[in-house]
Amino acid sequence: MKGQVVTTLRFEQAVDAARTRLVGGEGRFEPLGIVGRKVILEPRQELDSDEGFSLMVTLADGREVPFLLRPRKVRATG
Repeated sequence: MKGQVVTTLRFEQAVDAARTRLVGGEGRFEPLGIVGRKVILEPRQELDSDEGFSLMVTLADGREVPFLLRPRKVRATG
């Protein structure tokens, strides 16, 4: 995840918006966007290197798909 950069997750079936939730990211992310088979995420600012937030996406068939949202790692060069 990168601050102020939109990430879109696309699934093979519709997402249950009422049962999809972001845990612990209140105030750190724009409200979740859920459109059909897509979940749209946008952090309001850069996440700290030690931060992680849980996203539980519930699909129309009731299956839950967990994600851990972490900041983007910067790779060292040379």
